[in-house]
Amino acid sequence: MSTVAEALRQHADQYVNQFGKTMPREHRRVLSLVTRCRGQIKGS
Repeated sequence: MSTVAEALRQHADQYVNQFGKTMPREHRRVLSLVTRCRGQIKGS
């Protein structure tokens, strides 16, 4: 089963490359936290 975290890991770099200059810093922070998370409860 795919998770949101897996989808973000797959596409985050491209998204940041395209929108990173206009992304709020907090969005980058959350994206980073979610893509690094490996826990079952918070986005395996």
